[in-house]
Amino acid sequence: MLKAIAIATILIASNAMAGQIVWRSPVAGVLPHISDSSPTQPELEPVLGIHYGAIRVARGSVVNVRPVGNTTGYVFASKGPLPVGLTLDPATGRIVGVAVVAGNYDLAIRAEKDGLSGDLVLSITIS
Repeated sequence: MLKAIAIATILIASNAMAGQIVWRSPVAGVLPHISDSSPTQPELEPVLGIHYGAIRVARGSVVNVRPVGNTTGYVFASKGPLPVGLTLDPATGRIVGVAVVAGNYDLAIRAEKDGLSGDLVLSITIS
């Protein structure tokens, strides 16, 4: 028995307006483009220029690190526990204290201002 296999091809129309893509199918005609109208929240680091650098310290050392960039008006909060001996200042994003326990720590610090928020990722290595 001979089976017929239909292969549908999709062609891109070149008469679309700027910023518009129209897909055409020889079987179904024009397939409309459906745009996602839900707003997306911008990532904080690329848009607002705030970030932490990697932190490498010896156990027993004093840590005093703040985020790089304009942090005026932001509120900071750790999304998980900080290494033992370190605390986060919610008004400045500064991480201070004495590095007590050796290890590698990957942290996320939430920064929020005017309804925008984002997670600043940093790595702390205590040796």
